[in-house]
Amino acid sequence: MDDAADEFVYFLSNLFQKYPEMIGRDLFLAGESYGGKYLPRYSYALLKANEALGTKMFNLQATLVGDPYTAPLTQRTHMHLVPDALNVIDDSNMA
Repeated sequence: MDDAADEFVYFLSNLFQKYPEMIGRDLFLAGESYGGKYLPRYSYALLKANEALGTKMFNLQATLVGDPYTAPLTQRTHMHLVPDALNVIDDSNMA
């Protein structure tokens, strides 16, 4: 994940070098599901790159993640709890 985040920063750096008019524009990252794993890391890498550069080259405004798949084991083994609490499933249809 760290290598991918570094590559993402490298990609955006090259993109901004090619299109300097994009530097400083508002940047929003968005994704869903597995994006809950990599988008926070990419966002952190962009903020750290700004610190290292001493500028706000990457004007990250927000990172949006819908239905994030952040903890696969926990999510897969506990996903029945909400429907059970809402009485959508019970012993007759739990399986």
